[in-house]
Amino acid sequence: MKCAWASIDENKKTHGGKAGNQGAELKTGPYYDFGQKYIIRAKDANIAHDIADAAYLMVINKCIGYDQYQRETLYVVAQDANWNAADIKTLCECDCSELAVVAINCAVKKALIKADTYSGNIVERCVDSGLFKKMTIKKNTAIKQGDIIVNPGHHVIIAIGTLEVKPAASKPANVPAYAVGKTYTLRENMYVRKGPGKDFDAVRTGDLTADGKKHALSNNPHAAAILKKGTRVTCKKVVKSKNGYVWLQIPSGYVCAYNGSKKYVY
Repeated sequence: MKCAWASIDENKKTHGGKAGNQGAELKTGPYYDFGQKYIIRAKDANIAHDIADAAYLMVINKCIGYDQYQRETLYVVAQDANWNAADIKTLCECDCSELAVVAINCAVKKALIKADTYSGNIVERCVDSGLFKKMTIKKNTAIKQGDIIVNPGHHVIIAIGTLEVKPAASKPANVPAYAVGKTYTLRENMYVRKGPGKDFDAVRTGDLTADGKKHALSNNPHAAAILKKGTRVTCKKVVKSKNGYVWLQIPSGYVCAYNGSKKYVY
């Protein structure tokens, strides 16, 4: 049985790396032994399939990386995408349990399981929702597509089976025009970066301007700076990348305004 899970960051650490998947932070592979004790199984087979679908789409999405300190940013971004895993296009982070939580919420299209859920309570919270049953893993227990396999307090993986999802072809779009001096609005929660590109590190929240700090998603000065959806920003410079991206320099750093197919700033 093929499975999906969030593993570790690009530096083999639990936190502190760049936002997004730098390589194998999220991965798929064969079912393996990690001391698992329980299976969370959806009572509805359609929900199980959609959990596997969402998990696979997120694991192959290079916008989603691993960081235990920033784990809930995936939850926020997915919620802003109306729980559609295919529409997650903002750099964000998760850990193994958060990936499973968001896969569940994407399957049911609502915030069924809370963002602060972790491997130690995910079984109980899923069972309490009424949509899942708890199974104790025994010798020769059959794993099914959509199963969430848990070692409480340690690790969570998701069974995706032979699922292979091809990303939808992007539709051509006209590159939007942005002007220096104009004020724009963020359509989504957006990382603020030190330069015009995803390879640049995120600015830390503590380094934002005074006004930027008022609109930051986190109050932690050491956290990667993310400005909230709806924040108004003033354009100081427009940078167009060869890959079709458009970046705006704002007083606190750079934000992605357009990714070649979707506007994030208007």
